[in-house]
Amino acid sequence: MWHLQPLLRTSVRSRAFHRTYAKNSDPKLKIYDKNFVLKPHDDPHAPLVAVLGFAGSTDRHLAKYSKVYEDRCTVVRCTAPLRLIPSAQKCFPRANDLYDKILLPGTYPKVIFHLLSGNGSNLFVALWKLLATVPGGEKWKRRTAGIIYDSTPSDFMPRNAAIAMSTATFPTHLQPKFPNVFIAYRNSIWFCIHVKRGITWVQWLWDRQAFERIIGYQALLKIEDLPDLHLFLYSKLDNITSYKDIETLMDVLRKRCPQGKVEGRLFDSGHVDHLKKYPDEYMQVCKRFMEDCLDGHRIRE
Repeated sequence: MWHLQPLLRTSVRSRAFHRTYAKNSDPKLKIYDKNFVLKPHDDPHAPLVAVLGFAGSTDRHLAKYSKVYEDRCTVVRCTAPLRLIPSAQKCFPRANDLYDKILLPGTYPKVIFHLLSGNGSNLFVALWKLLATVPGGEKWKRRTAGIIYDSTPSDFMPRNAAIAMSTATFPTHLQPKFPNVFIAYRNSIWFCIHVKRGITWVQWLWDRQAFERIIGYQALLKIEDLPDLHLFLYSKLDNITSYKDIETLMDVLRKRCPQGKVEGRLFDSGHVDHLKKYPDEYMQVCKRFMEDCLDGHRIRE
């Protein structure tokens, strides 16, 4: 029975999660799983904001971001399962959940995406590609008013990706106690990601879209039908996401859609740490962007 223990622990954690939410959370919440929660607005025809979480984030993390939008919007908080080797391609099952459970039965007049770190942008890319292949998908693309990028996207070189994934997966309280083990763990992830990137380079020799399928940043550089409004929240102090990659994408979007609006806001905080360090400014900037999307954006026909 030893091989059933992980499953039993998962089941116990899941039941504990639902009991905790039943006691302490808004009864209006619709909980699909511990990393997929919908908070409906009182108005059934309210717009939708999709907060797509960073690697290792919990719903309690994402709930802090959703507060910006709850006065006017229904909010779905969703995180793709954690992978040691991040890949947009591996986010398709979660993207399919978003489509089947949120978009397909939904009547939202407009949609805004709030992406957190590379995991959030990978999930967005997977969903955007999925929408090109499913019934009603193009309608939801046209209804997408804008995108907020927090500490994302980036080309995620092996070193940066290893820092992100080791920090997300190695227990935080054990990192200072076992620094050598943590460094060895990080280096092993670096090696795996390095090998994966090398394999992708080989595939690229005959398949020019190999990088676009795996790395969300590469896909965003090529996608032609993104919405007109974009807001980038980033920092030159970020040790995971390159600010140069973000500014490159900003330039690409400005050239691709000159009638749109591409804003950037620099912070002096770490990776996905802007809300924590500057809560008032962060919420004010996001709320103003939301209002621009909802009040000024016209749905593309």
